[in-house]
Amino acid sequence: MDIEINDYEILDRANQFRDAADILKQSNKLIPTELNACLACELYLKYLVNFEKDGIQTKTKKQLVAGHDLKELYDKCDDSIKILIIEKMDDDFETHLEKVKLNFAVIRYDYEHEKVVYSPAFVIRFMEILSEICCCRQNHYV
Repeated sequence: MDIEINDYEILDRANQFRDAADILKQSNKLIPTELNACLACELYLKYLVNFEKDGIQTKTKKQLVAGHDLKELYDKCDDSIKILIIEKMDDDFETHLEKVKLNFAVIRYDYEHEKVVYSPAFVIRFMEILSEICCCRQNHYV
């Protein structure tokens, strides 16, 4: 039997990782801050792609888009969502996103990589924008 997942669960987890990133940021722990912010971004994007896009509030695990690639998830969002994000981010948003798209997977084991592009300010800003978009849309359904 396939597990049923609802949009609230995805948003709840995203919000928890956002809160963890905020706490870690206050402690000046930049690597775990960025790691948690990346995971929050991933979950917010998965909410937008899996639930917001078609207005369905519950899906099975097999129906969900998977993966850690932030650029790939962003590309699957509706154009209206992309426009909102681009309006709030820097002009060079998509180029910067390409550079950090796999940071959730890379930063966890950064010592195994020759070159890692850290970008906590960018990822935190992206997380905040995604949080705002998702929370506004989720409140629309309540």
